[in-house]
Amino acid sequence: MIKNLLFDFGNIFIDLDIDATQKSFAKLGMTQEIFKKLSQVYKDYETGCISTEEFIQKHQEKLKITDKEAIIKAWNAMLCDIPLERILFLEKLYKEKKHKIGLLSNTNEMHINWIEKNTQYYPRLKKCFGNFFFLSHEIKERKPDIKCFDYITKQMNISPEETLFIDDTLEHIEGSKKLGFQTWHLNPKQEDITHLFTLKSKLF
Repeated sequence: MIKNLLFDFGNIFIDLDIDATQKSFAKLGMTQEIFKKLSQVYKDYETGCISTEEFIQKHQEKLKITDKEAIIKAWNAMLCDIPLERILFLEKLYKEKKHKIGLLSNTNEMHINWIEKNTQYYPRLKKCFGNFFFLSHEIKERKPDIKCFDYITKQMNISPEETLFIDDTLEHIEGSKKLGFQTWHLNPKQEDITHLFTLKSKLF
């Protein structure tokens, strides 16, 4: 029986357009080769190992450009909005208190700063999770690492077997399964978190 719900953020509550960032960076000269060279930079930024300034500098060096704002704009281009219906769904969950709920997101300082300034419902979303609002750059751990999921279970005092983890990235889903989580690999093109209790009724 599912007693706890652990949600991803991107494409679960906030809509993302990854192509928009890829296209924006391509216009700045990003190639597959450069992207591969920056792969560790992305991981380091998501775990708070490097600062936003260092992140931008790495891109300036690889892309051979000086325009910081162009890099920031390209990086944030993927971020869209948080639909109200998802917030209403979440607030209903929060008020009913039938399940312990948490959020676990691989994210970074720049994205969160943009979301705080440009999305209307972020404060309402964050309030629903209270102390169980885990951002990778703050907790210094990222999905799909086992250490990350182990940290969450201890912080929330939950059993993975009694917890449904919801994420749109298969790699993260597979990582959580190693610790025994129940999972829903949500396809954002076909499914929506607001249909949780309809699509996954057998789990409840």
